[in-house]
Amino acid sequence: MRCRYLNNTGLMWESAAEFGALLVFAEHRYYGESKPYSGSKLRNNMQYLTAEQAMADYAELIAELKSDLQAEQSPVIGFGGSYGGMLASWMRMKYPHVLDGAIAGSAPIWAFPGEDPPVDSGAFAKIVTRDATPAGGSAKACAGQCANPCDGLPLHAVPKSVCLFHFVCLCDRTT
Repeated sequence: MRCRYLNNTGLMWESAAEFGALLVFAEHRYYGESKPYSGSKLRNNMQYLTAEQAMADYAELIAELKSDLQAEQSPVIGFGGSYGGMLASWMRMKYPHVLDGAIAGSAPIWAFPGEDPPVDSGAFAKIVTRDATPAGGSAKACAGQCANPCDGLPLHAVPKSVCLFHFVCLCDRTT
């Protein structure tokens, strides 16, 4: 699994040589081999499994690497997708003296209650709904089909494949 991820991180691999960059893939604490405890001791110490702790670990790792490699003036750019992208973005905000930039994909960093500006809990639904309209490139009837899957049909009378078709909002039947 790890190799598949590494081999599908194109932008970094494609750009590293051009920039003379060193690629470092740091393992998040409590994942893979990075488990500080085992068994019940691990379960009793989960308070150290936080995004804040992970970012502090990465900041320390970057400082150590820069010192060891005598590269104190080298810029550092964080990359990530999904949770990794969230960490890269948050780290750039929390540790701007450590991370010179961040490139993040699918990283909803403002999607948590208590944020300023406040989170729009309906934002995702609005985007997905727009995708199901002609303006989003879908068939005219798509949004209505998504809004009312299997509407008015007794589930026992509907073949599972038909209801699933509606449930996942496939607007064109595929085989």
